[in-house]
Amino acid sequence: MALYNNYRPRSKNGRTPQSSRQQFDFCEGQIVNVSFPELALGVPGEGPQAGTHIQLVQKNPNDTRQRWILREEDRTFHLLSDPGLVLAVSLPKIKPGDTDTRVHLNRCSVVLQKYKPYSYGVANQKWGWMADLKVLSAFYTTETDQEITAANQAALCTYSVTGLEELHQQGFYITRPGHSGKMTVCPACARALRGKRILNKLPPDASFCCASGRQDSGLSPLGPFKSLSVAKTNLSTAEAESTLAYLQEMLTSLRKETSVQTIAQEVSAARTQSPVKILARRNGLGYEGGQLVTATTMSMLLSMCTQKLQLSRAACRLYTADGRPMLTVPQLKAWAVNACFQEHERDSEGSQVQMDKEEEDRVEEGKTSPRAELLPQVTTEDLDTVDETLLALILRNPIDVWVSCGEPFLPIHVVHRRQRLLKEKWLQKEKVLADLDIKRHKMRHLQGRRFASLTPGSMMPTKSPTQPVVVEGGWTEVTREEVKLMEDVQNVEVHLSEVEAMQAKKLKPFLNKLLKNPRDLYTQPSVKRVLMYLNGDAKEVSYVWGKNINELLANGTARLHMSRPAEILYTPDGKELSTWEEIERDMLICVSSGESFISTKGQPYLSVPRSTPLSFRDKFNQLAGRNLFD
Repeated sequence: MALYNNYRPRSKNGRTPQSSRQQFDFCEGQIVNVSFPELALGVPGEGPQAGTHIQLVQKNPNDTRQRWILREEDRTFHLLSDPGLVLAVSLPKIKPGDTDTRVHLNRCSVVLQKYKPYSYGVANQKWGWMADLKVLSAFYTTETDQEITAANQAALCTYSVTGLEELHQQGFYITRPGHSGKMTVCPACARALRGKRILNKLPPDASFCCASGRQDSGLSPLGPFKSLSVAKTNLSTAEAESTLAYLQEMLTSLRKETSVQTIAQEVSAARTQSPVKILARRNGLGYEGGQLVTATTMSMLLSMCTQKLQLSRAACRLYTADGRPMLTVPQLKAWAVNACFQEHERDSEGSQVQMDKEEEDRVEEGKTSPRAELLPQVTTEDLDTVDETLLALILRNPIDVWVSCGEPFLPIHVVHRRQRLLKEKWLQKEKVLADLDIKRHKMRHLQGRRFASLTPGSMMPTKSPTQPVVVEGGWTEVTREEVKLMEDVQNVEVHLSEVEAMQAKKLKPFLNKLLKNPRDLYTQPSVKRVLMYLNGDAKEVSYVWGKNINELLANGTARLHMSRPAEILYTPDGKELSTWEEIERDMLICVSSGESFISTKGQPYLSVPRSTPLSFRDKFNQLAGRNLFD
């Protein structure tokens, strides 16, 4: 027989039957798959904790994360590395009020859970090992345990399942002032009482029945339900279907009884209620973009405002000009009537000069003015007493309202002040740009006149071996007025670029800030200012501006009066600067016309601008080889 088993023909597909994949063998503390003996149930990774999914891993008898302890009296599998964690079925979450979705347990995952020492309410931690069938059976427990587990998962009171029978289950107790006893409640009722009563957890060995179903408990008979009584609702396995059918029949009959009355009330209200016109504007935009909306109910007003104003979220509140929230249409009408009366009173006060004089005399005599008293306010209950013709005349004009999507009301004067400040900033920016254009135009005229004159320069000898002759004067030398204008123009350009960079950084959305490159989080201004001196000659240092390396080289040639155009930039240590990203603001740079770098350490003196920041004094001292600022 053994020879036959070794050489019998195999199936062509070579697939393992589905039933054999679900068979496991529990031997030497390991749960091994029958079809693949090299695989065992275990916890992947290190440090097992509650909620970790159980997987088929490579069998390792020395791994304590694959070894299990079977407690037959509790029907639980405990992890050898942490006996406080047990094998359990992860139950699906049930949303409150969701009665359409059917709960399925056939695809639930197996996870680690903390061991709960209860006899009832933990059916997902109970397993049955069938050695003859080599099967691990989940929920291997009594029907009552399964019912209480399902009730706790669905947030139902366990009294509706077990009644007055006291069971060993998880629960809480409430102490009442003036009473010595304790009231015990199940987890679902405790969740409903959270914030209303002081709850304490019961010890693990306590047995009880929920007090929500008893009449003498003093608790609400509804428990976790909204309209059902816990004591009158039987949700046990034997009576659940009949209870559901009875409740559905009652709900259908109640809907039939109330449907005719509800329709009649809605029809009568639609006939008697007159429409109201509003001029809707967005909250925070002042008097801009008003849209005319006409409707009879507040819900219709809000939906039409959302559509006409093209709001990103649904409108939920209307505000008047004085910041009052309008919750109903009668409130809108009452506010419009009060606003009309107040406006009429102000007009009458402005026209009656003689009455004002008499009123002043009355005040001097010590008598109170009748107009000093506030006008009586019309409420929603007083609308029926207002003349219909007068009400129709007042409501003929639309009511100004501001639509909010949940944010607080922004007063009109605050919006106007912001708009005025924004306008002033724009005017100031236009003025700065106009001055900048004037200075650029003047600088171009000065350069044109200098180029047109063609004044020859003079050759002056020097003691420097690298540059024995220097050209001074002539049409190629930049005048002081041009240098001053160039500095003013470059300072304004740097200021404008910094302001634009700050504005762009503030207006940039949050999602655009999540960039892959960390350098992109800082946007540097396009114009940079650096300190520049000649290669090998540290007698003069000057500020130079530029938007790129070519512009920096051109401006450095003019500012330092170089005989040949600048071509190479170096750091004070002799490192060549070839890219624009390597150049930082207020950086000390050596400029060369093409020759190699010449160190300037040990120079007799160094002439620097007086406006040099304190942070760069160490650089100049290091460059000159001594302290120049003492």
